[in-house]
Amino acid sequence: MYQSMAGRVRDAFRHMGFMHLDRRAVVGATVIFAVLVTVLIVFIATRSNRAVDSFSISSSGKTGDSGVTASATQLPVSDTISVKKIYVHVVGAVNAPGVYELPEGSRIVDAIEYAQGSTQDASLVVLNLAHKLADGDQVYLPTIDEATVGRTHYGLMISQLVGSMNVVSSISNSGGAVSQTSNTTGKININSATADQLDQLPGVGPVIAQAIITYRENNGSFETISDLQSVSGIGEKKYAQIVDYVCI
Repeated sequence: MYQSMAGRVRDAFRHMGFMHLDRRAVVGATVIFAVLVTVLIVFIATRSNRAVDSFSISSSGKTGDSGVTASATQLPVSDTISVKKIYVHVVGAVNAPGVYELPEGSRIVDAIEYAQGSTQDASLVVLNLAHKLADGDQVYLPTIDEATVGRTHYGLMISQLVGSMNVVSSISNSGGAVSQTSNTTGKININSATADQLDQLPGVGPVIAQAIITYRENNGSFETISDLQSVSGIGEKKYAQIVDYVCI
């Protein structure tokens, strides 16, 4: 059988000449010896762990001018640059009308790009494409027909649109030449407008549009807008409907 630790210590004391010690003394000495050994083992283990931690920190960091070692995972905190956003409603002659979130400082041309570009019948000459937008703006890109008559299909004057150039132009289908059909107010010039253009005025159909042209051919150019009341078919109520949309 293997001797217990107490037996080994007792035998050791006997060989060293301590035969006079009684059993109780031997047991006490054994306990003290065991405690000392345990304390020594714990001390050595603690020192070893501290050495490993010190080596790990020194290897992963670098010492600055102050002599303080910093961890390699500690990165400087940079200032976050936030870009303000605006919301713009893009409608009219664009491929994907809708409300879009754009960076602050965007322009009409940017809004049209967000809406997947303009349609084939869009008029790109009546709006200032470089116009800077504000939050809540509505970009209405009119068609060529709308630009020709000076107002949208919903009755809004072209001159009132965001970024409007205040010039209504008619682009011919053949050569793309630009001819002026109104002054800078965006209103229809009753002395130069065609029948199709006059037909777009509120309350004016093909018959009255032709009557305006016939009056103009027979009597010369209108001298005042009120002269429209002399045209067959234009009474007081009809005149009140169109007076705000025409000029001479």
